[in-house]
Amino acid sequence: MQSAAVRRYAEIISRTIVFVTLLVVVYVAVWTFTSRKFKTESSLQKGNLIARLADYDYADSQQTLIIAINVECSYCNESLHFYHHLAGINDHSNTQIILTFQNSITEIERYMKENQIDLDTATGVSFSSLKIDTTPTIILVDNKGKVINFWIGKLSPSEEEQIVNYIS
Repeated sequence: MQSAAVRRYAEIISRTIVFVTLLVVVYVAVWTFTSRKFKTESSLQKGNLIARLADYDYADSQQTLIIAINVECSYCNESLHFYHHLAGINDHSNTQIILTFQNSITEIERYMKENQIDLDTATGVSFSSLKIDTTPTIILVDNKGKVINFWIGKLSPSEEEQIVNYIS
């Protein structure tokens, strides 16, 4: 009799622990994916020089906007409207705009085609050489490769406007 009660009590306790743990995991997941921005500390610093992109010369224009994205990045995909907007501005700007990826060529070509993005791309870029820790990251450099400004994570409307003002 007594051992049955103990087993029942232990079962209730273990189910409660599993349930509470599950609630905590769900809460953290929901909070992470619904938080407006995901920002992280960066090793990027204004005024520092960054590595040159293969096939591109920063001296070819007054400034270069480097957009580092990943085809699987949810914030990158949420920002597609902004990248399309930048592509429209790019034709009338003294800024070269370059999308950089670390994905395979096949993934990049599919992504560019599916999302109809009309911007130059740089493939095989080492994000660590550009001091990029996460995507999306946008870096504005001058014609010598010196960082003017940078933005990490999903942009707010005011940050998008700030970038447009820099390149217009």
